[in-house]
Amino acid sequence: PDFSEGPLYIKIPTGLSNLENHLNSLYKRASNLIPEQFDWGQITWLVRGITDPGTQQTVGLCHINPGASNPLHYHPNCEEVLYVISGSCIKLVGDKSFAMKTGDVVRIPKGEKHRATANSNKPFICLITYDVPNRQIELL
Repeated sequence: PDFSEGPLYIKIPTGLSNLENHLNSLYKRASNLIPEQFDWGQITWLVRGITDPGTQQTVGLCHINPGASNPLHYHPNCEEVLYVISGSCIKLVGDKSFAMKTGDVVRIPKGEKHRATANSNKPFICLITYDVPNRQIELL
């Protein structure tokens, strides 16, 4: 192409709704997502099979209120990786408890019981990821 007259622009024809839908399924603004509310805090699901066809993972942003705990649970179909964004917690994985703070990461094997208890006066905020699009949970 001859660029002497300026940049080359590609006009995408109207009626390409499949392309537009595909792009919309790949990008979203997290502030537009509606968090799932619990008595202990909330999870904003960033990516998951139910809302993102074709994904191979589940990703969420979890907030646990100061002093609160999410329920003891396990995931029968996937492992979980948790990365601490801010705050701190006491994390129980299996029969071991340990402190976590900003920048820490833990991998929780499939089927391993776990729970987090926010142990400061600020919310515990973490990124949670699962290696399947349809994470399952069993409460204990």
